Amino acid sequence: MKKLLLLLLFSITISTGAMAQTAEVLARTNTSTSPRAPKGDAGSMRLIYYLSASEIIAAGIPINSSLSSIGFVYSAAPTIATTGNTRILLQNTTDTYLNKSTTWSTATTGMTVVKNETATIGTTSPIKYDFQNSFVWTGGGLYVAMEFVNAGTSIATASAGTIRTNSGTFSDPAGDATVTIRYSTSTTTTLPTSTTTTNSASRPVTLFDYTAPTTNITDLSVDMIYVLDKKPSGTNGAESIKAVVRNVNNIAVANKDVTLNVSGANNFTNVKQVTLNPGESTVVTFDSFTSGTIGTNTIDVTVADDNVLNNKSTSQTVNDGIYAYPQTVNTGSLGVGSSDGGILLVKYGISGSSNIKAVNVTLGTSSTLDVGTVKVYAVVMTPAGVTLGRSDDYTVLSTDKGTKKTFLLQTPVSLANQEFLVGLAYYNVTVNTFPVSYYAESPIRTNVLYRRVGGLTDDIAVTASAAGLPAIEAVLETSSTLPVNIKTFNAKLNNGKVNLSWTVGTETNVNRYEVERSANGKDFVKVATVTALGNASYSVSDANPLIGINYYRLQGVDNDGTLSPFNELRSVKLTALENLNAVIYPNPLVGNAINVSLSNYAGGDYQYKLVDALGKVVQQGNIKNNGSETSAIAVSNSLNKGIYLLHLIAGEQVIQSKLVKR
Repeated sequence: MKKLLLLLLFSITISTGAMAQTAEVLARTNTSTSPRAPKGDAGSMRLIYYLSASEIIAAGIPINSSLSSIGFVYSAAPTIATTGNTRILLQNTTDTYLNKSTTWSTATTGMTVVKNETATIGTTSPIKYDFQNSFVWTGGGLYVAMEFVNAGTSIATASAGTIRTNSGTFSDPAGDATVTIRYSTSTTTTLPTSTTTTNSASRPVTLFDYTAPTTNITDLSVDMIYVLDKKPSGTNGAESIKAVVRNVNNIAVANKDVTLNVSGANNFTNVKQVTLNPGESTVVTFDSFTSGTIGTNTIDVTVADDNVLNNKSTSQTVNDGIYAYPQTVNTGSLGVGSSDGGILLVKYGISGSSNIKAVNVTLGTSSTLDVGTVKVYAVVMTPAGVTLGRSDDYTVLSTDKGTKKTFLLQTPVSLANQEFLVGLAYYNVTVNTFPVSYYAESPIRTNVLYRRVGGLTDDIAVTASAAGLPAIEAVLETSSTLPVNIKTFNAKLNNGKVNLSWTVGTETNVNRYEVERSANGKDFVKVATVTALGNASYSVSDANPLIGINYYRLQGVDNDGTLSPFNELRSVKLTALENLNAVIYPNPLVGNAINVSLSNYAGGDYQYKLVDALGKVVQQGNIKNNGSETSAIAVSNSLNKGIYLLHLIAGEQVIQSKLVKR
């Protein structure tokens, strides 16, 4: 009898340790009548929101607990019960804020379905939904997604209830306010395909029934490695790799080893220790090391006494002069959030000394990119926002979307043992535009992305942000990546045309050369394209230069679209006839003769060309100017009505005027 009693008591003890408990995540600060939790006043609805590890731990839920239900609190419960198919999905994540697509199918990829059956939105708060499949929360952030399709023939909108929510504020690692919930509804039973109707940070007070783990485990997780994707060899690329390590135990850990191992082209090993409470994470900074050999490094970070293998590995390219952050998952396009333009920048550091000669930028793909209007230029700045150098302006074209562009600095910027910012400035926008591609990282590293909002001058502050990793690279003068080295570029006026010629040093994988012309030195249009043939020199002519000063610039284009511009502009001046008080008459033309008075010009022989609106020479010849008499040009009877340009050429002087025939 005594043995039986002892056995019974032991059985009761085990059962009590595994009993489910209830925890309430988020404080009951606000209320909302919006569908931030299931409501019966729509034909269908979808929502997705994010709960941070600290919010869940603060509710008292131990790491590795098994979740068995979810519930929501209403300050005014629905007065009419609504039944419909309810689908609930959960996902453990290392994200530190809502980092999901607005497209539902994309956002829910990888999430676990814990309930997919008919359920009722009841009339008594709280309203709970039992899971068909339990879910283990592993100690990081948690995504919650829900969809509800109303099975009723009518929708009672006045009795759907008021939901308890939190304060509606949430910040990412840089301190920027960010969205943590998205939802959309439909008046029909056809579910919305996206969750873009409302973006907010005010989430529903969430109840979880959970069962705590019955044993203590030892488990650390390497959530992210912070390393340059590309870096120069030698002292210029000296780097301190960092790793985000998280305690996914339900007990504290002390003095646990975290090991960095670099192999491949270069070798390096370093060990640090961490002490962490349950759910706590930290950024481990390893000692600086230098990669002396060009090639590929393999970067491994491992943790000691790991119950579940949560180590991380990545690769790194060591090159001859490029700094770049990882560009692995293209998330979208990034802007500064202002229709006035601004600057997007990333921060790098150089341990030796060198000159930056160019900035590589992968331009955005957003439909709101103000192509054909927005003007951009690359810039190098100090971390305090003082401009050190910049490239020429460039007008973004529709064909530029998603392509990598190389912006050659007007003058190389010298740097030595310092941090610096490189970025893309943009202005002349008509809408809030997003000119730079960026890449996802979670948890995202801080103090890398910087921005200047609403202006380009040095007196406007540069501030840190954490929206993503912009595709912006710094190129040192030691880099051999630019496909062509343009050595000289010349422009010379000759008989009304501008002859353009250039010589090249190296020419590797080059597709073509493009010559562009501008009237003001800022706004350029392409006037000539020359195929790259492996020659040491090239030439082309601009047959129809503008009146006034013509600025020319030259760039080589790689087979993959990378640009290698020549640093300097070339200018040629053409003098307009009317600006020097010469007389052409009659104008509009009457009869078959154009009278030209060249009394203000030196005497001698002049060549003339009559050019139509399409740039075609319709008549040409020679006239003589004796300095006092009027010269006459006989015009063909077949000359069509229209607008023409008359070019009068003497050596390097070109006189140009508009002529109309009616």
